[in-house]
Amino acid sequence: MEFEIKIPIWRVIAVISAGVLGYIVGLIVYR
Repeated sequence: MEFEIKIPIWRVIAVISAGVLGYIVGLIVYR
């Protein structure tokens, strides 16, 4: 087995989408 450090695309998308959603919600709440 080869040991490779690779971040799954779905995990990257999940983190980015979560950050964007949190940012938008923050703008709406503190508007």
